[in-house]
Amino acid sequence: MDVQSFNPKGAKAKEIAEKLMRARERVAAQKQDSGGSIFAQYMSVLTIGLGSMSIQDCENLTMY
Repeated sequence: MDVQSFNPKGAKAKEIAEKLMRARERVAAQKQDSGGSIFAQYMSVLTIGLGSMSIQDCENLTMY
């Protein structure tokens, strides 16, 4: 995807489109580098968010 796909009309619009493209490229790079599963991320969020639950307790939970 390039800046022209946004079809900017003017200098400021082109600047915003370029900024959006850079952000999308960073997100795509992070997704490729993550290598982790969605379940590992979910367990991490649970243990941090709840505070009282250890990672071992989360691993013992079932998905159903």
